[in-house]
Amino acid sequence: MLHNGRVVFDILFLINLILLSFSCQNASIDRPLASSIAPRDVEQAVTSIVEKSMIAIQTKSEKFLRVVITRRLSDPDLPTYSQMCMDQCQENYASAKDNIREVLVDISKKNYHKASEDVDGIVSEFETCYECLNEIVGEDYELKAFDDWVDGITNDCITQLERLKA
Repeated sequence: MLHNGRVVFDILFLINLILLSFSCQNASIDRPLASSIAPRDVEQAVTSIVEKSMIAIQTKSEKFLRVVITRRLSDPDLPTYSQMCMDQCQENYASAKDNIREVLVDISKKNYHKASEDVDGIVSEFETCYECLNEIVGEDYELKAFDDWVDGITNDCITQLERLKA
């Protein structure tokens, strides 16, 4: 009986949480309309988001390389093909790091189209590594979580840069 009461409580709690979420979304919040934001302010906001995202990608990928890839490379029983794939990933991460630098240079030069292309290059480098590792290791939580994170942050950067390319 107590168990059923707990389930009902949990369901009611979730319903209230959902209703609260909807009411917050529909609440009148004092914020400027998109049309009232000066183009210069949009440009500064977008470049700030993309720059911070590039730093985050670089930091997190260096940590991922150091912690996950290096740990797996140190396994004495690592098959040769797996070793080759891990080595390839290290090269992919080095190339992605170069692309990150290029994005930052492109933004400083206000070349947003090129910056978007360089973000695509970052995606390509990480995807190549992920596909190789996924093929060898199989579905792996660490790899999947990192790949999903990179996809999300790079997609956001591309979306933001699209605002400036128009």
